[in-house]
Formats: sequence, structure tokens, C-alpha cells
Amino acid sequence: MVGLLLDLDNFKVVNDTLGHDAGDLLLQLVAERLAPVLGGDDLLCRLGGDEFVLIVRLGQDDQLLEAHAENVLAALAAPFQLQRHQLHVSASIGTSAYPAHAGDAQGLMRCADTAMYYTKNEGKNGYRHFQPEMELRALKRMQLEANLRRALANDELSLHYQPQVDVLTGRVTGVEVLARWTCPELGMVSPAEFIPVAEESGVIVPLGRWVRETACRQCAAPGMPPVCWTASNASRSICRRSRCATATCWPTSTSSWPTPACRRSCWNWRSPRAS
Repeated sequence: MVGLLLDLDNFKVVNDTLGHDAGDLLLQLVAERLAPVLGGDDLLCRLGGDEFVLIVRLGQDDQLLEAHAENVLAALAAPFQLQRHQLHVSASIGTSAYPAHAGDAQGLMRCADTAMYYTKNEGKNGYRHFQPEMELRALKRMQLEANLRRALANDELSLHYQPQVDVLTGRVTGVEVLARWTCPELGMVSPAEFIPVAEESGVIVPLGRWVRETACRQCAAPGMPPVCWTASNASRSICRRSRCATATCWPTSTSSWPTPACRRSCWNWRSPRAS
């Protein structure tokens, strides 16, 4: 027996733009689309929100399982007509097998949920079969997030500065600020590992704020020449409700701090001179 956990991609957008009544109607239309995919012994249920679970009897045949997942995605491929709107709906699917991956319904759904989030992270509108190493990676990610939250409080982060040089004049025109993390438990952690975790968990906001304030304070230290800097690692907004670009280039000369408009758009901007 195999469980397919199906999560509609970007369903929240429908609720937010057309209302919850439209969202409920879309869920009904999705169920109608999926019904013809079912076999005689299959079971389709809505778990809640925008999640459905499909229980099918496929044994351990991976090819049949892939074909079933492809059929589900194909059933949703055509646009849905809803309140004079054409909506294109895709789904992320995670699958797990009983008893190979779990011995009860709760474990089966947990494994399928883990596989489904792998599909989400790989671009959505697809499927992944559960593999035991997925749980290990999920546990590692959870530990990494917990350690990263502590890192901000325990001063484990540091900044490295990479000069940007004008090739014609040889003059340093700016620096790129790179966040680095040395964890007491894990050692040096690559930004390729901790920045995606920071983005997914929301830690990117306090992390970006720390980068901004620390870079301003360090670059404004006595004896430092005026220079513009950009934050490289933070790929999402570095402060909430900010209208500024992510990689905000601020001069570090004390006569040219961010403009009042820029300071107002960054709700908690603080001059490094006041730190």
C-alpha cells in the first residue's frame, strides 16, 4: 500500500485574492478532477487546508507508483474555470510505502510529508518518493536552524570583506560583505548551507539586520576610508517592511549616511555611530 500526499502549490494566493469561498470551490473542483484517477480500491481524502491524501494498492513497483503520480499531475494540468477566472493549479506530491517506510498511518503520512517538502524545495509541481536519508536531512536542518538562532545571540558570526576594484584605475571602489559562521558544534558552516535555512525559517531578517549594523559600525571606524558596501549572502530583504533593495549599498563616510527616506523605509534602522 502506498500513500500519496498532495499539497496544492500557492493555494493561499487564491484565498487571499478571490476569497475563501472561491478557495473552497477550487478544492471541490480539484477533488472532481482527481476522482477519475482512482482505481477500484483507491481512497481519496482531504486532510485539511490544501492537502489531499491518496491511498493506493501498488505494492513496491516504482514504475507503477511514478505512473500514478504522473496521472495525478496530468489531471490538474488543465486550467480551472472559477468566477470568470482561469486558474492554473499544480501540486507537490510526496509518496511513502507501507510497511517499507512506516508501520502505521501516522508514520506513513509523516514520511510522505517529508518527501512532499523535498518536492516543494525542488520547484514544486512534481513528486518525490520517500528515502530514509530524507529524515536525517530534515533532522540536520532542524538542528542547523536551532544553532543558527543561538549563533546570533552568542556572537558566533563574523564578516569578511571582499574588495571591488576598478580594473582601469586599480582603485578600490567598494567592498562585498560576506557573512561567515563558525559553530562550536559543527565548525565552519558554509553560507550555502545556512543562508537557505535562514530564509526558510525567517532568521534571515535578524541576520540581515546584524550584517547591516555590524558592517556600518566596522566600516565607519576611525581610519577607514569612505567606501560603499553590499551585503552578498542575504538574498531576501534584510529588514521587514523595507523598500530598499536586498543588497543595499550604503556609503560609510559619516557625511553620507542613508537618506531619511531610506531610514524611514527600514523600520529599525540605527546609525552605527549610535551603536
